[in-house]
Amino acid sequence: LPGLESLPPTSRNTAHRKPPGGIENCTNTSWNNKFIMSNAIAKASCVVIGGGPAALQAALFLGRASVATRVIGLPDRSDLAYGRVIGNYFGLAEDMPGKALLENGVLQVKKYNIEVVPEEVVDLVRSEENVFRTVTETGKEYLSDTVLVATGQAHTRAGIQGEEKFLG
Repeated sequence: LPGLESLPPTSRNTAHRKPPGGIENCTNTSWNNKFIMSNAIAKASCVVIGGGPAALQAALFLGRASVATRVIGLPDRSDLAYGRVIGNYFGLAEDMPGKALLENGVLQVKKYNIEVVPEEVVDLVRSEENVFRTVTETGKEYLSDTVLVATGQAHTRAGIQGEEKFLG
């Protein structure tokens, strides 16, 4: 991602650092008249599009590096959410349902002041000044300097009779 090379170096033990701030209100509408700013919400350094484990892990790394980050996606639509028993993730002492693992991931990224917006992205536009506008299904607009797309794979069914009892 452009701009990530300018991140401050991180130490191995970052638990002592304060959660990131830096999400700023974007009230200057003169930078690009092509963007409709009436629905725009505070600007972040990075918007992560996706709600599954890849998106949450990316947001976790960004948050620990003190990058103002926002996640926009639907964790409950992740393929992981349909897993009944997950035991093959490093660090899990006990098996757990995929939905619980995703809920833990959301709580973990929120520890670093990362906003998780549970909506679907319907549009993404980059201005001439390299500012991204991410639009959600409800019409909300989120501005950022960078975008990381980690949409993974949504859960799809095969359409086989009796499939429901074997899911997970």
